[in-house]
Amino acid sequence: MPVYISRVDLSGDHAVIIKTAFHRGRGNLLSLSDRGVYIATDMRILPQATVRLQFELPDTVEAEAVVTWENQSDPPLDDLPPGYGMQLTRVPPETVHAIRTIMKSAIVPPLPNSLPEGESSFTIAPPSHSRPNKAR
Repeated sequence: MPVYISRVDLSGDHAVIIKTAFHRGRGNLLSLSDRGVYIATDMRILPQATVRLQFELPDTVEAEAVVTWENQSDPPLDDLPPGYGMQLTRVPPETVHAIRTIMKSAIVPPLPNSLPEGESSFTIAPPSHSRPNKAR
């Protein structure tokens, strides 16, 4: 039985346009799941801010998200460049489809004999590096 990946870490440039209530900027999409994203950016965004995102997966899609954690410390956490973790809140059907297509392409078959004795299946837990909101 295949293992379904809960998050895809992207390599290369995946430009994102970020629009807040006050300004607009750019970032790089580094991580994607069906519930959220991590975007590297030097923009300053308030915790809990609602943002509009526009990115290519590979077609141009949009979504609304809320900033759930920031990575602006020096040095940044988890070997990630400065940026923000965001929870997707309003996702149009075409964006859902694009995300699901990417997630399906990340299915990995389990390794033979990789299960603990007596176990017939396993799942991958969500990432454990979520950070609580940090007010600045």
